[in-house]
Amino acid sequence: PFLFILAAAFIANESLKRQYARLAFQITLLFLAYYSFAIYLTPILMHELSTRAFLLSGAASLTAISVVIGIFAIVSREHFAGRSGKFVMLAVATVIIAVNGLYFLHLIPPLPLSLMDADIYQSLIANAPGQYIVRYEGKNETGIVSAVQDFFNWNKVVHVTPGSPLFAYTSVFSPTSLNVNVIHEWQYYDTAQNTWVTRGRITLPVTGGSDGGWRTFSEEFNIIPGLWRVNVLTPAGGVVGQLGFDVVMQNIEPSLATKEIN
Repeated sequence: PFLFILAAAFIANESLKRQYARLAFQITLLFLAYYSFAIYLTPILMHELSTRAFLLSGAASLTAISVVIGIFAIVSREHFAGRSGKFVMLAVATVIIAVNGLYFLHLIPPLPLSLMDADIYQSLIANAPGQYIVRYEGKNETGIVSAVQDFFNWNKVVHVTPGSPLFAYTSVFSPTSLNVNVIHEWQYYDTAQNTWVTRGRITLPVTGGSDGGWRTFSEEFNIIPGLWRVNVLTPAGGVVGQLGFDVVMQNIEPSLATKEIN
């Protein structure tokens, strides 16, 4: 995706023949870079992941680009006057509106958190904080079939006996000194109502500074057959990641493999 964005930016920059349009586009890219960096850095400096931190990152990036625009307007007034200046202001305003809209619609990942690893297990035993013994179904598919499923991120099939729980394991990266909570939201898809129904919301702490991510898990007993997902959320509703899987009920316990996570 990053290479695609770079390629699109290069093509757009070369296709803009008018000077005022190219100037607005280049300043827009610079402002977007400032904004992205501020969204990542501000929660670390404030030691919190919140709407206040996001709004402050917007104010900081807007101040930075205003300084750049001011310097450019003084040094190269003839290139910035008139139509060019209006297009630059419009471009900056568009970025602000777009980024804020995406944030409050929860379409922007809650940086600087990131989901390092995640999976669904039939059994999980905690030996110590972050050290687990899990049991899971080995992949039945091999070779090209397994590779295609992994590439398209198709939902895995999980076989469960009636009354047995499932465990959602996640490893969430958080920078040092940024300690936050995440929520495991267990949902199943109700085919009669064509909607996702929440069966449980478990709040879990995440401590920053672990290179492999802070390991945590949640458990759900009320498992029924069908399509499920576990949303990994911030308390404000930002989506850190998501686990999707299909539950198939059977009376015989499936053949399970065992491994240790540490």
